[in-house]
Amino acid sequence: MLDLNHSRMKMLEELYLGIQLILLLLSLLTFQHIPIHNSILPIKKFLFIYGFYLAFLAIYFIRKTYFQNIHHFNPNLFLSLIDGIFLSVFLYLSKDFFYPVFHLFYIYITLQTVRFYYKSSYLFSSFVTLCYGIIVILQNPKNLFSLEFLMNIFSFYLLSYVLASILKEMYRLQSQTSFMFKEIKEKNAVLNEIATKDYLTNMYNHKSFYKYLKDVIKASESKNTPFCLTIMDIDNFKKVNDTYGHLAGDAILKEISSMIHDHIRKTDIAARYGGEEFAIIFPNTSIDQAKKICERIRKTIETHVFIMNQEKIKITISGGVGCASIAPSSSNQHNFVELVDNLLYEAKHLGKNQFKCSEKILCLD
Repeated sequence: MLDLNHSRMKMLEELYLGIQLILLLLSLLTFQHIPIHNSILPIKKFLFIYGFYLAFLAIYFIRKTYFQNIHHFNPNLFLSLIDGIFLSVFLYLSKDFFYPVFHLFYIYITLQTVRFYYKSSYLFSSFVTLCYGIIVILQNPKNLFSLEFLMNIFSFYLLSYVLASILKEMYRLQSQTSFMFKEIKEKNAVLNEIATKDYLTNMYNHKSFYKYLKDVIKASESKNTPFCLTIMDIDNFKKVNDTYGHLAGDAILKEISSMIHDHIRKTDIAARYGGEEFAIIFPNTSIDQAKKICERIRKTIETHVFIMNQEKIKITISGGVGCASIAPSSSNQHNFVELVDNLLYEAKHLGKNQFKCSEKILCLD
């Protein structure tokens, strides 16, 4: 929503500058076809001065927007008041055309109220009232007490009030919409986590594991780097469940998943592969690096004492570790997972509480 605010402010600034330039060109074209006499000459000189001022503003805006790539467009209150003074001088000089061009005050109030929606709604109507009063005093002080003058002042404030009411409702609706989008985004994040994470261990689930494995394979192919995979299994976990119950087994799974998270790197991806099986993907990693991480995990679990129903339990894990790179061959990702899974079972057959590693780097197509 913040980007939307910046886009809207940029659009308003472009619109405001565009309207100023269009009005200037229309004025120059209009007065160009009027015969030059004493009352027209000062107006033409003034319009050329105002043209240089607008040219400076346009160059500044273009430079800031397209060359310096600045995305914050907060309108300048001082320059807006200067614009009001320019308009007042133009109206004063246009004595013969005062009433036709007088309505430019309404355009000014409308544009400034929209640009400075966060300011008091009566700021610019009060400023225009002051400028209008000065013009009337300079032209004919008696008109200060005319019905027309009072009605114009009333119209300035009425316009400000109506615009402020509309803008207030618009931004209230925008705030509600922003809140709804934020809620939807948060709920989508929760749903995404539910869909991708295992509820018990807060690890990625089986489906997410294969999604990330596919992503890692693509990254490995583009960067021409190897990656490693381990699949580990808790030794004799069925006996733990049968002896202490499934609630104790769930508690052990949560503790072990926490230990695994503590020992892997931020770039590594840990998942609950099956019931008591865990898998870790090691992007851009050699087999030696993966072995060291897996050994740290194994030793931490082996030396840890699990307390269940006031009883101390010792747990060990076994696993297989493999390394792969992407190259033309007859292998694929499923062959690689199968290889690592076979290494896990080999570690089990060799006595458990160990990791069996393949020193060969498997090439995947």
